[in-house]
Amino acid sequence: RRFPGPHDYHMNRLSIRNSRGIIVHNAYMRDVVARIARAERNDTPVRMVRHHALRPDAWISPADARAARVKLGIEPDRFVVSSIGFMSQAKRIRVALRAFAQLVREFPDALYVLVGEAPPALEADIGALGLSDRVRTVGYVDMESFYHYIAASDFCVNLRHPSAGETSGSLLRIMSMGKAVAVSDYAQFAEFPDDCCVKINVGDGEEGMLFEQMCRMAHEPSARAAYGEAAREYIQRHHSPDRSARGYYEALKEIAGEDRGLS
Repeated sequence: RRFPGPHDYHMNRLSIRNSRGIIVHNAYMRDVVARIARAERNDTPVRMVRHHALRPDAWISPADARAARVKLGIEPDRFVVSSIGFMSQAKRIRVALRAFAQLVREFPDALYVLVGEAPPALEADIGALGLSDRVRTVGYVDMESFYHYIAASDFCVNLRHPSAGETSGSLLRIMSMGKAVAVSDYAQFAEFPDDCCVKINVGDGEEGMLFEQMCRMAHEPSARAAYGEAAREYIQRHHSPDRSARGYYEALKEIAGEDRGLS
């Protein structure tokens, strides 16, 4: 990571060169891997199987936002923003914190919850923005608490840039809970329909656009609900465990057939 563009350096070329078949989780990576395969003179099939999202019911009902807040010690009437998952530099947490600092001027009781392992320097950034009493960092949590924090949220932020091509498990879980969520309008995240994710442009204006959408979600509960319901339905249609399992079966059967020269 000490040289420019580490995300553009593909360390899986040897695997791609020697694979008889490749499965990826999104169309962006399907295209990236197919280009690498051609460059490596391998015409192996590259198949997309959507990553599954487990149903959240085993941990908490999506409707139990108030119960989740009681459990987590969060006041019922606060506007709660959250970022959930490992806080890597690509997650744009510092951008989100600056946008949230603007939001607090309009909504002084707003709370930003960061759930997941974060670099130690992040606490200094929070203090420098004057947000020590408006941001809660909780570190790594078990899966039950993970879902409780999602349930307690009004609006989630799951930005990602640059991309490593991953399909975000935390994003799929947030969407499965019927929550409005902001994503970067970029790479694999741009594939989600516009009606089930709040798309944030990458580059100039990113912070301002995120601030505007935070304000919108705080002012318009109906907009939050519409995004959340569309997200939940999308996950049920495209990312269920049954659909994912069927996708693996069909892809593996096709790859095995081509490997044997079968139709």
